[in-house]
Amino acid sequence: MLTKKQAALQTGLHITEIEIGINAALRARLQADAGYSNFWVGAAFFAHEKAIFTGSNWETAADNGMCAEGTALGTLRHSNMPPENVRAVFVVGAPRDSEAAIECTPCGGCRDRMTEYLSPDTWIISVGVDGSIFAVHKLKDLHPTRYIDLRTEIDIPDSASNFSILLNRLHHLDKNSLDAYTPYHPGNNARLTIYGTDIFDGEDYCQFTAATIQNASYTLATDPAGILQANAQHHGLMRTDLICYELLTPEAMPSAATYQRLREFCEIDASLVIINAANKTVWSGTLGKALPHSFGPDNVNAVPKAQPEPPPQFPSN
Repeated sequence: MLTKKQAALQTGLHITEIEIGINAALRARLQADAGYSNFWVGAAFFAHEKAIFTGSNWETAADNGMCAEGTALGTLRHSNMPPENVRAVFVVGAPRDSEAAIECTPCGGCRDRMTEYLSPDTWIISVGVDGSIFAVHKLKDLHPTRYIDLRTEIDIPDSASNFSILLNRLHHLDKNSLDAYTPYHPGNNARLTIYGTDIFDGEDYCQFTAATIQNASYTLATDPAGILQANAQHHGLMRTDLICYELLTPEAMPSAATYQRLREFCEIDASLVIINAANKTVWSGTLGKALPHSFGPDNVNAVPKAQPEPPPQFPSN
């Protein structure tokens, strides 16, 4: 927790500006329409005292609504205010009738949207429903891989378990049938491969690979992490050891929304490498470091999950 004075000293905002931003986010949250999740979120993009752009989340039965930050960003984009003039984004979220303060940070998708338009040094201020301040972060610290040099190859750390062996398998994999289909937005042209332990036979380094698929409506585009989640959980992936994130075209960028999905079914300490279109490793770390200060469900189990019953064996003809 931070006091308003501490937040002001850290961000360079005046205490009065901090209070205005908090109140704007709290008021915006009251306009949320979140009947499915019952989690109401408000956001306020603060440029100065007379230029505050607010938004709240709204949901649909098809799960294609909009987050509070996305709504506020849309309002900002339709104004005459240059997005880089936004100095801070205040975010507050909690169940509708809750009086308990919960730290809420932007989801992966909102981090992607904001990094497209806002300065990397924009302050993200997490606020509780009681007006308290949980933490302040710079946008670039919430999506660090967005700002890496995708042209510079790095050395693979020796500390990563079986890193070289797994990457060698990846580079020699015949992936002609695993190309992404992204005719509408090539910037999302990516492929994911995860290695782990199979839950049924205990085989090390079972592998699942998927690539981005898009259709004309785009909102129904399938993120490769979603395909992997279905495949890995259906086949019984027990423990994720390595995630390889391949950017298949020079204009492709790492997606925080992909990290968000991965964090829901992979361990946050799983090794993650990002490989550029030239097949060079440009970033390595852990899934948790790629999406720090994440709000939402995590698969934090560091021990094997209970094994389910094996699939039935049918007699062959």
